[in-house]
Amino acid sequence: MILASLFDASQFFQWFVENANYLFVFLFMTIESSFIPFPSEVVVPPAAYLACTNTGVGGDMNIFVVVLVATLGALCGAFIN
Repeated sequence: MILASLFDASQFFQWFVENANYLFVFLFMTIESSFIPFPSEVVVPPAAYLACTNTGVGGDMNIFVVVLVATLGALCGAFIN
């Protein structure tokens, strides 16, 4: 039962809404593009949604900066790989 609560999508999304920032997007995109398999679909679409609706941490995320930071994180992960 505890394991199932760790993988609950609604709890993850709630945590993401409360804690999302550009550093988070960059780090997880770096992880995704390096040797550790982590789906980028878990990070980029929620960050883009928060940027478009301005409901993130302080409502200060910008969609263009999210795309830029995600791309830089992917490039950094590819360099590590």
